[in-house]
Amino acid sequence: MYPAEPVPIRILIVDDTPANLLAYREILRRPEWTLTTVENGAEALQEALKSEPAVILLDVRMPGMSGLELAQILRSRDRLKFTPIIFMSAQDRMPSDIANGYLAGGIDYLFSPVDADLLKYKVTACVEMYLRNASVRQENKALRAANEQLKLNLLRVHQNRRIS
Repeated sequence: MYPAEPVPIRILIVDDTPANLLAYREILRRPEWTLTTVENGAEALQEALKSEPAVILLDVRMPGMSGLELAQILRSRDRLKFTPIIFMSAQDRMPSDIANGYLAGGIDYLFSPVDADLLKYKVTACVEMYLRNASVRQENKALRAANEQLKLNLLRVHQNRRIS
């Protein structure tokens, strides 16, 4: 089940290492996906609020705002509360570090160097969920509109009966 109306698929990639951004862009390049890359948490927050991405790839360790801090801020926003976040890390391999990623709202935690196929599969799964949710949102919107139209029709019938 996919949405009847086209839904933009935006993927936000956040990493302070330009080489990683380039690699992730190459791995995830698809004509139907819009990939946006940023190098810090502040830019990522602005972009996420503006574009409402289908999924966010988020470096855990960045100068300034860390990925964990950014994830907590994103989770506090209603529009981004359920956006899938996949944490990416080259260093944090301790169980407690990984647990902190999940506690901050991540749905997965990958390590560099990343397996390209695994990254594609995980992002594709997130996009599929995003599209299914978009379809449900479109159906709910159509049902609400039909319900409102039905109410108006019933009101007209009721008014016509009172006049007659």
